[in-house]
Amino acid sequence: MLFVNGRFFTDKGFREAVYVEGGIIRTVGRSVDLLRLHPGAEIIDLEKKTVVPGFNDSHLHVLSYSRFLESVNLRDAKTKEEIIRRGREALGQNSLVMYGYDDGSFPRPLSRFDLDLISTEIPIVAYRSCGHVAAVNGRALALLPESEGIDIENGILKENALSLLEGLKPQESKLRLKERIKNALSRLNAYGITSVGTNDVKDDLETGLRILEAYRELEEEGELSARVSLQFAFTEKEKIAAFLEERRASPFFRLGPLKLFLDGSLGGETALLSEPYTSGNWGIQTLGEGLLEELLGFAEEKGLQVGAHAIGDAASALFLSALRKQKQNRLRHFLIHLQVLRPDLLACLRELQVPAALQPIFIAEDMEIAKRKLSKHLLKTSYCFKSISEATVSAFGSDAPYGEINPFRGLQAALTQENEQGEVLHPEERVTREEALKCYTENSAYLTFEESRKGRIAPGQYGDFVVLCKYYFSVPEKEISELKAELTVVGGRIVHRR
Repeated sequence: MLFVNGRFFTDKGFREAVYVEGGIIRTVGRSVDLLRLHPGAEIIDLEKKTVVPGFNDSHLHVLSYSRFLESVNLRDAKTKEEIIRRGREALGQNSLVMYGYDDGSFPRPLSRFDLDLISTEIPIVAYRSCGHVAAVNGRALALLPESEGIDIENGILKENALSLLEGLKPQESKLRLKERIKNALSRLNAYGITSVGTNDVKDDLETGLRILEAYRELEEEGELSARVSLQFAFTEKEKIAAFLEERRASPFFRLGPLKLFLDGSLGGETALLSEPYTSGNWGIQTLGEGLLEELLGFAEEKGLQVGAHAIGDAASALFLSALRKQKQNRLRHFLIHLQVLRPDLLACLRELQVPAALQPIFIAEDMEIAKRKLSKHLLKTSYCFKSISEATVSAFGSDAPYGEINPFRGLQAALTQENEQGEVLHPEERVTREEALKCYTENSAYLTFEESRKGRIAPGQYGDFVVLCKYYFSVPEKEISELKAELTVVGGRIVHRR
């Protein structure tokens, strides 16, 4: 496939044309030269449009995103009454799942009493926008076993207790899983996303192996439209070892890092902090220090990379302290989120060479929450994208469905440090356009040890790139979120056309 008459962004400046064969970029240069070199190639005329490497979302949840697309979307619901109205309109026969509510401005948190107004006959689950808190109605609550982390009186579940909700969902066939993966990846392709690090496996080994098989079958059938690194979350060594028996990599699918959850979310006040929230809470530590060190040591023995969920600064400190005892970071263990940090932790990231998977979209969506809930001292080093990027390798992503999937919105947030109301948090923490793009492409490939194969437009790299509707490098910053993917190309194959 020969793509000509474009403006390809490369390490050596802009080039006009790219020739892809066998899924790999073979030649980059002038259109006239490549047309002469490859006379029999199928030609795609890009009409002078800008082309950048395909976006690589370093951390999201493909299957949860698929559920979000199929469920009741509560992202813009401003009141409990609106949530109740939407729930009633969407009632089915078996159960109801809703995603994305934010009750931070409600007089009281969303509870079973509100969801009972939708129905008392079928189970109802509403996931908070952060994904670390959920409210259920009385019928759903009656089906759950008693467990720590459940507020029985109000029907609110937090952190580890959320895994109990999986028991309310019918077991899905492999065919259904494949259908949902394909649909979600197709939606991602429409935003120019060509690779993902997705955390779809948690706690249940049997389900995890079925998910892994679904991805592998899609790859064998040529139906994966993005390259997938599957992150998995277990805290039992036996399950980790069993999952690792399936470890083998290919250009389109690989078993990624073990994901460890160290704390929760900022909005749900479960992120672990070194200073209390304005409410007086300190957050929740979801993994003990001893078990963390044991699992890190086990991962080192197995040659297994670890990605640790840490939103609060105290959670990051736990991980960095445990990692220091390993004396090296040859496996590129990394931290995910790092919304709240401290200067000493930034120095530690640099010293231990710990990469970071960041979600710039959170500054656009969560700034008001951070300003309302964090101490002024901690707020000063929150969402510090530039400082983190100067300290270590920063890879951008969305955490979809808990952050919006659109990478153009993420790029704009990283460039402007602005929320949706135009408020700027830390102007000194803005990154440049080229830096932000690198974080969404080449740096994300670094997390999966694939930087020599993807993330750039160059000979020898995968033929993964996205054709933009406008010139990214000069469009006004506040219009970057409006950019569109005209074409998305994976391995030289067009997987999305606008």
